[in-house]
Amino acid sequence: MSSSPKTPDSKGGAAGSATKSLMENLLGLLRIKIKKGVNLAVRDVRTSDPYCVVKMGKTQKLKTRVIKKDINPEWNEDLTLSVSDPSLPVKLTVYDHDTFSMDDKMGDAEFDIKPFVEALKINLDGLPSGTVITRVLPCRTNCLAEESRVVWQDGKVVQDMILRLRNVECGEVELQLQWIELPGTSFTCNCYQELIYGRRKNRSSPPSASTVHLRVSSHQGLALSAAIDESSSSMAET
Repeated sequence: MSSSPKTPDSKGGAAGSATKSLMENLLGLLRIKIKKGVNLAVRDVRTSDPYCVVKMGKTQKLKTRVIKKDINPEWNEDLTLSVSDPSLPVKLTVYDHDTFSMDDKMGDAEFDIKPFVEALKINLDGLPSGTVITRVLPCRTNCLAEESRVVWQDGKVVQDMILRLRNVECGEVELQLQWIELPGTSFTCNCYQELIYGRRKNRSSPPSASTVHLRVSSHQGLALSAAIDESSSSMAET
């Protein structure tokens, strides 16, 4: 069963203070759909009973249900985190459930939500469904198994990603990010930009949209600078 974000400590301790600070600076909610695991490690006799645990910061910890005897489980389960600091990574750990002993780890992965949150700042109204906003490439500093795209889909910003698990012999987890905006929390700008993290790319801008010229670097897979050009009709990254 899924659990919800921890509530403040009734005794007003450190955990309660941290949760209170999180709520005061809340930007919105991050819905993580844990889709499935692929070729997960075997921890029992020829199989495993896997479940996922998702953590962000010190106060939030959520988990999926256990799926019995399946190394290719399909959870299709939504876990929702409160986001106050987008610079915090999200950590995912897969465990094998054991009834009579400690649950065994089946690998872990981390992912960065900053590219996803940056895409939320862009005014995407009027753009066609399926427009790619951001591309994040796999590199040594992330756990991506392949390119991950942030996409404007049916009026929502979503990001699909496949995470390759670390500290284990094999296994990947597929998930999707979606943002839930709360009343009074909005951060958009009036420009379109396709950010590509980690390599050069040419991309035409949508009609009637501003163009953003990006200088990108493979350094940690992050774009280093950007300048808005209102008159240009195409985007060139240098």
